[in-house]
Formats: sequence, C-alpha cells, structure tokens
Amino acid sequence: MRRKTLDRLDWELLKTLAENPGISYTEIKEKLNFSIGTIYMRVRRLQEDWGIIKGQRLVLDPQKLGFSLMALIRVQATDPAKFIEAAKAHPEVGAIWMTTGEMNVYVEAYFRSPAELQEFLTKLVKHGATRMETQLILDKPVDKGVPVLPPSNLPERGTTGPSRKSSSSAKSKAKK
Repeated sequence: MRRKTLDRLDWELLKTLAENPGISYTEIKEKLNFSIGTIYMRVRRLQEDWGIIKGQRLVLDPQKLGFSLMALIRVQATDPAKFIEAAKAHPEVGAIWMTTGEMNVYVEAYFRSPAELQEFLTKLVKHGATRMETQLILDKPVDKGVPVLPPSNLPERGTTGPSRKSSSSAKSKAKK
C-alpha cells in the first residue's frame, strides 16, 4: 500500500482549493503550471483515496437568511454520544463538537428569535443536557476553516516511487 505523503503539489492544490473551492481545473492548471490530468488525479487521490478533502460547502450569511441570533451552547451531557445523536437532527444546529472537560459538548446553532432559542434549549434538556451555558455570537470576523500549513521538510513531488522523469532518464541512459 502506498504511503500517504503529501508533496508540494498536493499542498498547493489544497491551498488553492481552500481559497476557492469552485475553481476550475483549467484555472488551477494556469496557476500551478501542471497538466489537467495531473491535477485531476491528485484531487481524486486527496478526496477519494486518502479522504483529506471531505467535500465542498457553501458559506452562507446567517443574518441575510433571517437568523439574528447565533449561539454557542456549552453542554454537560450525561451520555455525550446519545446527546449528539439526538441534537444533530435539529435543523437549527450548524455544528457539534465533543470536547474534554466537564462541559463535554459544544453546539453551534442559529435562531430567528429569543423564543426559538429558548425552545431549543428546552429540547436539549430532554436529550440529556444536565447543564448548559449559552453564549450569543456577536460577530464572526474570522472563519478560515482548517489551516493549510505544509511542513517545512516538504518533498517536491511524490516520494512513493521514482518520478516519470527519473525513470525515463534511467531508460535513456540504459540504451546508451
């Protein structure tokens, strides 16, 4: 089985796609100076084979959709896995994190009114929340997602075997 070693091209692809998930392969080709076939195969490997790219998503403006309240709700749940399973079914939920510490679950949720928030908190108690702390989000000035930070000792191209260039050079030397 091939080793999962990201090289410089993989990191450049990830950075490019993180900046603009809707960019075309032609635009990536022009930006990174690699063939569309190479780009296609690398993206496919990063997505399907290695599971590094988990998908693409729209970034929506909650206020323009009528959600005037955005909340982070810290929860102490008696059974976190069971609580998460129940809570994730609610359409108000944007994200859920299982965390360490006494407050073992974080819930990010969106509401159009204080009454909706109160109703939601009541439902969380029914799902096993024994303690909650709610914080309203006033602004989200930074939302960059997972950072694309390649290591400093990055290989130039795939290290899982000889590159085409080196194997064709070896063949031509063998012919001479």
